[in-house]
Amino acid sequence: MENPPRPSAPLPLLLAPSPPTSPALRSLAQGRALERRVVSWSDLFPLGDLDAKISSAIKRIRDEFPEASKTCIGISSKKKQCRLKLSGKSVQTMSHSIQEILKPQVFLRDEVLEIWVQHLREAAFCCYHKNQCLSKAAGWIKAIKTARSLLESSPPPPDTADATNKTTPDQLDTVSSTLRETAKHWKVTGYDTSPLRILSSESWNVKDWSSEKYQDRILVVLENLEGEEGGGYVYVYEIKGNEGYVKVGYTEKTAQERMDEWSETCNRQITGIYPRPVDLERRIQSPALIEILCHADLRTCRVRVDCEACLHPHSEWFQTSPQQAVGIVEKWSRWIDETAGQPGWRDEMKAIVLESADVEHCLESLLQIKICDDWGWNKSKLAHRS
Repeated sequence: MENPPRPSAPLPLLLAPSPPTSPALRSLAQGRALERRVVSWSDLFPLGDLDAKISSAIKRIRDEFPEASKTCIGISSKKKQCRLKLSGKSVQTMSHSIQEILKPQVFLRDEVLEIWVQHLREAAFCCYHKNQCLSKAAGWIKAIKTARSLLESSPPPPDTADATNKTTPDQLDTVSSTLRETAKHWKVTGYDTSPLRILSSESWNVKDWSSEKYQDRILVVLENLEGEEGGGYVYVYEIKGNEGYVKVGYTEKTAQERMDEWSETCNRQITGIYPRPVDLERRIQSPALIEILCHADLRTCRVRVDCEACLHPHSEWFQTSPQQAVGIVEKWSRWIDETAGQPGWRDEMKAIVLESADVEHCLESLLQIKICDDWGWNKSKLAHRS
């Protein structure tokens, strides 16, 4: 079921301006005094030596906010976490908004804070749970004010000329205006073209891609082929700004549908390389088997990517040229066309995988499979094996 369109009208700001009553003016004066106190401390000490209460306030605020999530943070009528996925742009907006809110120059200024909270709440909920965002944001604001109360009891900085002359009220107003305008006009625009974040080998278990693991995965795919119906597609694409890296995967949807999903989820501009335009709608048999064979063939250039948009590590990326990737996909696609569907081909393939010393020998042996007359297997291979 398609999601209904998101409301086009902007949501109201949570912290509406207070009427000019005496209590409101006193609150504003107290807020500015607290801000000047924190700024003065910042002027006197390096960033790493800020007052411990500031660090404690930041920690308290961070504990109250959600982690950036690839799914809606709303709660369903059954009191369960919503499972609908958010777009890559929404996830990036959540991450950036939380980072900004944790900065003292933001959470100490209500007029700046309210804008970043608005960005966060608009990004964190799907269209079905937008009605929950105001109450959730009110809880965040309350938690921030509670954390700020920790700073109100902080002693003033030493009364030195340097401390009192470095930051004036006019300068604070200028900073506030700049921060407010920056927050107001900030948004994730267009596709992300930043370099892929390639994880080092220490960040994941290299043994997962060892020769034995590849052979194990080939066997698992073979076992699951019995239930595979209707075929599917193997696809190859690259993304703008990261030429030299390609993604190789398979899908039971159309290749274009799957690539469009990746583009939305990861907020990347995708250039489809394979299948070629004339073959986009042509389904192939055993796409999962072709995929794992291609991954095994490209194993030496495989990389793991940490995606900041979908918050999920991707392991089907390869540092290679599109031409090499497409050549390998076509090689194993032809092999399937020539081999699959004949009597006993799965048993023959399974025996080769089990007997091979390593994945390189395994792939070489698979390519040597020959079909003889009457669709029988190469008798010399079977005799040698027995």
